[in-house]
Amino acid sequence: MTDISSNTIISNTSIIFVFIFSWLFLKTEKFNWVKIAGIIVCFGGACMVILDPSGDDKLQMSAKTVFGDLFALCSAVSYGLYSTFLKKWIPNDREKYFKASLFLGLVGLCNLVLLLPLFPILHFTNIERFEWPPGKTLGYLTLNALIGTCVSDYCWARSVVILGPLITQLGITLTIPLGILASSLISGYKFG
Repeated sequence: MTDISSNTIISNTSIIFVFIFSWLFLKTEKFNWVKIAGIIVCFGGACMVILDPSGDDKLQMSAKTVFGDLFALCSAVSYGLYSTFLKKWIPNDREKYFKASLFLGLVGLCNLVLLLPLFPILHFTNIERFEWPPGKTLGYLTLNALIGTCVSDYCWARSVVILGPLITQLGITLTIPLGILASSLISGYKFG
């Protein structure tokens, strides 16, 4: 319902929500110019992606793109709450007992139980048709799920518990400006 650039920039506002929710609910985040500078650099990297003239043509502004942008914003707010409350519910003296694999397994079970009934509803109402992917694609999806999702989510959950949600999100979001820098240094990509 929106384009990739808009989704990227809106999703990267999650760092602002993580900071606000950590400040409100954890009482551990203090106003600090280094943190603010990190947030600005991360958000600036996302802005560079959306302002890149070589990117995809922008979708015409319509009710559909506004609706998609609102979904992306809700996702950013939800992520801020999710990561903040993960840290809140795991106190510092209990973090060595936190089992990220058990936590992520429970999240997966909840998704399976709550979302699986939507498949036939969406399929038979023609909102979203379901079909099995070809065998090779299914193999790649399985490999991505195991490495790209399970490993990264495990590292993310451990990082949130050990470092806190703000530092974790700063690290994740810094991949955008660092990726642009690496592209310009390694492959000679000229931004702008």
